[in-house]
Amino acid sequence: MRRRHDGSKEMKELQFPKYKIRYSKHIPDDITLMVLGGRAPRAAWLHYLDFHARIWCVDSGVEVCREAGIVPERLIGDRDSASPEAWNWAQAQGTAVSRFDRDKDKTDFQLALDLLAQEHPGGGGLLLTGAFGGRFDHMWSTLLSFMCWDSACRPIGIADGAEALFFVPGGTRIAATFFERPHAISLIPFLDSTGVSVTGTRWDLDGAELSYRKPYCISNRVEPGTTVKLSVKKGLVGFYAEWPPASY
Repeated sequence: MRRRHDGSKEMKELQFPKYKIRYSKHIPDDITLMVLGGRAPRAAWLHYLDFHARIWCVDSGVEVCREAGIVPERLIGDRDSASPEAWNWAQAQGTAVSRFDRDKDKTDFQLALDLLAQEHPGGGGLLLTGAFGGRFDHMWSTLLSFMCWDSACRPIGIADGAEALFFVPGGTRIAATFFERPHAISLIPFLDSTGVSVTGTRWDLDGAELSYRKPYCISNRVEPGTTVKLSVKKGLVGFYAEWPPASY
């Protein structure tokens, strides 16, 4: 993880192929990257990331790790979507495997959250990939479980080469510099949020109130040659960016 100074404040930086995100707070040094079984990121995208301490896979998330030649620390799931070859490859490489019965109450991802809290109880950060795409019910369950699960980990966001969603809780500032301009950016209030300010966009905000029930800050545009800066005084806002599907 890189660190940069913004005036007198230290900013923690996460760098991705198309952008970098700097946080004033909230980002721990110990980050787990968890690869789920939704739309798979490209192998080159996975190789680019260097800020995580470990990689965990949930069921068919192991497929892209196998393709990339990246050995995950853990593999969790009921083996209903990943190929037997991928599971056997992970085991042969020394990955710790936790296999569960298909008939269960919790999802594979929820079981992975439980295991992560048990094995890394220090309150590290968690970033998801392989979570976008596919069925809406899967995405909804993943998003709510990620934000609300009774776990020590801090949810950072969800990202792949085509979409990114980063959580910005109250009292936090972020600065996003895009190497490739997104097709659109949006602010999604996951709680009623106040004191929301954003600059560097076509439509800026200054101390706005965003309602969870009436989200309207959708499909904003990034101004050329600028860094988007977002701050939230109270609440929880999702900072979302999207690129054309062919770009991921």
